[in-house]
Amino acid sequence: MYNRLLEQAVRSLQGRPMAELPAQVTVSLPQASFLPPATSGRSSSGCAATRIWPPASPSRAGAEGEGLADRFGPMPPEAEALVFSLRVRLLAVAAGAQAVETWRGEAGPRLAPGIAGARAVSGRVGAVIQLPSGHGQDLEVVARQFRAYVETSPTRVYCLPPPGRSPDAEWEDVLLRVLRELGRLTRARQPVPA
Repeated sequence: MYNRLLEQAVRSLQGRPMAELPAQVTVSLPQASFLPPATSGRSSSGCAATRIWPPASPSRAGAEGEGLADRFGPMPPEAEALVFSLRVRLLAVAAGAQAVETWRGEAGPRLAPGIAGARAVSGRVGAVIQLPSGHGQDLEVVARQFRAYVETSPTRVYCLPPPGRSPDAEWEDVLLRVLRELGRLTRARQPVPA
């Protein structure tokens, strides 16, 4: 807490902007993400875990997660998923997304009738990135880049693992890359200050 307050004071004096907490974006991924009681019971891991929140950037969140693993040993899958969800949240904020949520293939007709084809029957689990209605981005460009994983509708990007696979490390990497690309497209649309 003291370090965070000190950092805020220094940034304020230097005229550097404060990093906003990305709480306005909903993130609900198909993995359990929390610090298990066995992890939080370790000496000072509760304090160490608070160091990763709020992370300044997605890479910083990953680095803090690796630092926790170096200090306390291998993290349980739930803790790794927590660090991943923090990275997703930060990238979603940069992309202008409203939410990144779990999407199940059988829910396709309700969410996006055009997406419901063969994938809806499979019952696969993935993620949907919800963008505001006036986002103005060409989502087909994103879909072409990640053809095996991504389908789009006017305001949603569906990131699904290939048939027969569940969300894994490769799928997580693609989700992060899709969010980075959406962030790049968002930054490209912003006017350059004179």
